[in-house]
Amino acid sequence: MVRLSDIAKDLGLSLSVVSRALSVNPDKYAVVKKETAERIRKYAQEVGYTPNRQASFLGKGKCATIFCFLPDVPTRLIADLMFGIAEAARELNFPVNFFLGKCCDDLSCFLRDSKRNPHSGLLTFPPSKMPAQMLSDVEQYHKAGGNILILNTISNSGAIYGSKGFWGIPSLNIDEAYGGKLAASHLLQCGCDRFFVLSEGHPDIYNTREQGFADYLHEKNRDFTLVTAGELAALKIPPGEKWGFFADSDYSALDQYALFETKKWKFGENVFLCGFDDIFYSRISNPSLTTIHQPTREEGRAALRELVSMIFGKQGKDQLMKPWLCHRETTGGRRPDPEFPENENRVTDLV
Repeated sequence: MVRLSDIAKDLGLSLSVVSRALSVNPDKYAVVKKETAERIRKYAQEVGYTPNRQASFLGKGKCATIFCFLPDVPTRLIADLMFGIAEAARELNFPVNFFLGKCCDDLSCFLRDSKRNPHSGLLTFPPSKMPAQMLSDVEQYHKAGGNILILNTISNSGAIYGSKGFWGIPSLNIDEAYGGKLAASHLLQCGCDRFFVLSEGHPDIYNTREQGFADYLHEKNRDFTLVTAGELAALKIPPGEKWGFFADSDYSALDQYALFETKKWKFGENVFLCGFDDIFYSRISNPSLTTIHQPTREEGRAALRELVSMIFGKQGKDQLMKPWLCHRETTGGRRPDPEFPENENRVTDLV
């Protein structure tokens, strides 16, 4: 194993200089020259140096391990989030323990475990309708100096917590309002004459997505109609018109495929459908579903890095990550290759 002293000896530098150059949180009053720091980092990478996180934290009476609570939901969103967290944890040499759950009781167990076991920080999803006592426990952990970053408060806690925040606790979210605007912009570009939002009646969860869609249409002096699945069945598209539909989730969109087929509507011709989330089924469905992609893998990397920076003394801050639109067959695009999603047509900007 390569040690700091080995690097210092090989480069003819002092141990303190090498230590400062490779520190995640260097002393601002002990600056290393830029060219020297770059030379040290490059050499450390060449010889395969990795810091012993556990040893450095144990020396301070702590543990480098990060505890992470995620929903026990087998979807692309959660899998990618775990991949991203694991990738950044490996890069920064921090061990991560994952805890999975679905309800407030599961989060309560996670918080109790975190009190009993040494750790350096928490990454967690907030369950919907979090009881006041549990919210108080999370706040007390933060106020007592615990490093905590909360993920996806908008889509998991709804309007109550998503709009107010968690009272000073840093959070990282996907910008769902921007995703709704991307969907509206895309359907306008498709030449749609009328616009509809397919809603399953969960305003506290998906209202941000729908509000972004509505706001963009309003900016363009266009209107939309909110429809349920039952109301959708009664609609008839006049000859020559194009209708655009935005579903607040991919599941909601995919559920309507059979009805669209029964009505003999043609995707990409007289009907254009956009979902939200980019679950795996949206890529392999027939036709493939145009949808708003939530970049949860990138979110996982960013979350882990932000938490580590907080562990080393940085003030945490709220962050928003922009999603993008995957243009597929339900709005006249190409069918994607499920094995190479990075090659498909992405729309990132509003028009």
